[in-house]
Order: sequence, then C-alpha cells, then structure tokens
Amino acid sequence: MTTIKLSLMCKSHDYRLIDQSSNTFRTSSWQMSQKKASSLIGESVTLTESKNKPAYMGGEIIDVIPVKDSNRFDIVFNAKKSFTGNTEAINHPGWGNGRAVCYV
Repeated sequence: MTTIKLSLMCKSHDYRLIDQSSNTFRTSSWQMSQKKASSLIGESVTLTESKNKPAYMGGEIIDVIPVKDSNRFDIVFNAKKSFTGNTEAINHPGWGNGRAVCYV
C-alpha cells in the first residue's frame, strides 16, 4: 500500500491535464505554508470529493507552484491509477473543521 501524505478535497474536480505523455495534472490552489508545500515534493497526494469518500485520483507530487501574493500553492502530480479508491484519508483527523487539505 502506498502511504499518502496529502489529500485534497476537490469536489469540483478543479484540475487540468498538463502533459498527457506523463499523465501529469495541476490542481487549483491550496492554502499551506511554504515549508509544508516544499516538503511535499516527491510525496503522494490523493483527490477526493469529501472527507468520508475514497480517492478518485492521485499520484506523486512533482512540483508545488506558489500563487502570487498569497500563501496558496498549485499541486502538480503524476497521476497513477493505483491511487483511485485509496481510503487512507477517510475521516482522518488531519481534515480538521472546514479544511479542504488533509495532511495524512
């Protein structure tokens, strides 16, 4: 089993394919510190529609891109089919109240 470090509640499926040959996607922006964002490169991410549903997508984080004048970052990852259905973040305490970012 792959250990997930980050799960994002992405209800609107707000991401886009940026390189079809490597199956690379870029999400919309997520609030986190620069230190936390930098530490996530090389780790695993999943996308989910809610904190109590399995992942519908995920993969290895290859970059985090800062959004100008904010503490938000776009997440760039290589998607892998094996992450679909991952349940590691379901009802994880890392979700907190009203948070769409979970550090697993």
